[in-house]
Amino acid sequence: MNRREVLVTMGISLSTPLVGCLQTSNIGSENEEQGYEECYFIEIQYEWFPQDIKDEVDIALEEGSYETDTLLFAEAVDVEESHLVVNDTPYKPVVETTNETQALELHEVDVIRTPDPRIIRVRNDGDRKHEVHVELTNGESFVDETITLESGEETELEATDRFGTYNLSARTLTGHGTEEHGYRYSISDSTRHAYVTVAEEEVRVSHTESDLEPCSWDVTGSDFPN
Repeated sequence: MNRREVLVTMGISLSTPLVGCLQTSNIGSENEEQGYEECYFIEIQYEWFPQDIKDEVDIALEEGSYETDTLLFAEAVDVEESHLVVNDTPYKPVVETTNETQALELHEVDVIRTPDPRIIRVRNDGDRKHEVHVELTNGESFVDETITLESGEETELEATDRFGTYNLSARTLTGHGTEEHGYRYSISDSTRHAYVTVAEEEVRVSHTESDLEPCSWDVTGSDFPN
């Protein structure tokens, strides 16, 4: 599934919706088993699932584990990277395979994390060297860096791997006055890297974002509920 990324500045998105990749496929005769296409989202909502996968999740939450020979949840979700959200509570799924059976456990976590931290790219498009101070905070500090860039130079700062909404601010210590440019930057499935660009007359803060729709299932002709 391809993502269409667009540049978002001051919270304005010019993207078009993309549909998630969690779907069923009805292949061959009626006797052949139904399969699920894997959803690529890191954050997956319980409400998106059809009833048969909800049943697996319900048992795992109620009894601590759900064991079966064919775990539908494992077909529909990237267990290594995804998190499941049930009633606003995030869980990290764990699937163990033993003697041709699969067991699902759901471990409650404080935050949802991306496989790799997001990046803040800082670039000097000005005609002279600039010293730039960049901060990323949300009650605690994740980035607090001052860097010096020659004209045309770019560097990367590691932001964080934690889903959430942050204040990303930047200012130059060499020109442009003392104004600090603040920006609300959300880390989620739909957002990507952030950018700080120093121009001759201003400092711009932006990020890339994909307008995504929830994962869904095509159940036409299948026995699975919608």
